[in-house]
Amino acid sequence: MLFLNMLLSFAEFEREQTRERTIAKLTERAKHGKWNGGWVPLGYIYDKATQKLAPNPDEQKLVEDMFNQAISLKNPTAVAKYLNKLGRRTRKRTLVRKDGTMRTVGEKRFIGYRVLGMITNPLYKGMIEHNDQEYPAEHPGLVSKALWQAANDALSRKTGLRRSYRRDKHVHLLKGLLRCGHCGMSLTPKPAGKKDPHGNPYLYYTCTNVSKEGDEASCQVRNIPVRPFEDLIIRYIGQIGEHPELIEQTVRAANDTKNKAIRPLKAKLDQLDKRHVDLTEGMHRCIETAKRKGSKNLADEFIQEGERLATEKRQLELEREKLKIDIRYKEKVVTDARIIADTLKQFELVIRKLSDEEQKELIRLLVKEITVNHFDPEKDQDPSGVGVFKARIRTRWYVVNISLFGSDLFPRGSEGGVKSSYSKLIGSGGRIRTYDQVVNSHPLYH
Repeated sequence: MLFLNMLLSFAEFEREQTRERTIAKLTERAKHGKWNGGWVPLGYIYDKATQKLAPNPDEQKLVEDMFNQAISLKNPTAVAKYLNKLGRRTRKRTLVRKDGTMRTVGEKRFIGYRVLGMITNPLYKGMIEHNDQEYPAEHPGLVSKALWQAANDALSRKTGLRRSYRRDKHVHLLKGLLRCGHCGMSLTPKPAGKKDPHGNPYLYYTCTNVSKEGDEASCQVRNIPVRPFEDLIIRYIGQIGEHPELIEQTVRAANDTKNKAIRPLKAKLDQLDKRHVDLTEGMHRCIETAKRKGSKNLADEFIQEGERLATEKRQLELEREKLKIDIRYKEKVVTDARIIADTLKQFELVIRKLSDEEQKELIRLLVKEITVNHFDPEKDQDPSGVGVFKARIRTRWYVVNISLFGSDLFPRGSEGGVKSSYSKLIGSGGRIRTYDQVVNSHPLYH
């Protein structure tokens, strides 16, 4: 043990030494103005002979134009739209995988945070940034220091975008859970430019494809008002408790699922019990045989066999105990229809009394994913299926497919549905309207 601890200590010491040497090497390279590697920035090429960055004639004008537009437009998203309108795209890059195959990336539309990252990068004014320090670079800058500073001042005076881009100022209960059914992309929070009478911006869940492509995106979902849609989801979860037949079916399905899960565990436990008996009898036979007269020469062999059986028996007993704990845990799952119904009926009331962060955490414990599609009442057929319903939010119609965690507690395979008798709550306050909303007997899980 002492020798092993010494080896581990030396290994840890060597790792720390390697780390410190790497940090020191990167710092020295930066002080000498050398680029420390990574993706070759837009506007430059990497010269392997000199191991330096050199201006790319085909992209240098694009970078200069980007900085000039930042001063004029004072917004990175506006600069991205300007470049996209001109047909400019990010650099095309070819990556080689470990297995030798190639993958092409890039040639994408510009988006705000990418433009912001370039504008704020000191590399473009001929400086190397390392540990919040700037050093004169070996490579030439693509823009003058005055132009670089002017572009950064124009953006920072406007909104301080470099800090705010990564911060979620408002609590979005469904952030990270929504997916656009048309594009397959996530729906991410985005404040609108206009503000309500209280001075707060109107909030929307926006398809990522729309955020990137803007007006050219073919997405039909596009933007969903945040608060009305969150109210809709909360009320939908709560109204499930209004259907006794649904709750009863849930209880039956949960009990069936529980019994089906326990049955193979008990069968395996029976096998282990039989094996345990065989091992015990085998140990006794070895011991009794070793004690008999005339078996002195074989006594050691019998003792070794007994020890082997004893070791296997101990391992089997541990496995039996784990299995028994698992069975007892599953047998304790008691599904009560009244508890389920009362809990769901009070869901909306309870969640409203929690703080914003607690509401967000509770939603994440329940909701697995929500898919949203655009719906045209005049052209599209009414949605059907498990956990699928249609809803109108303000002036637009949507088809919502909600899935929650805990599929082992809810029925599977039933496609029948009943019309909601709880829709009287829907249509108040938040201007949400639903018509013929269907709550399926298997509404939330699949």
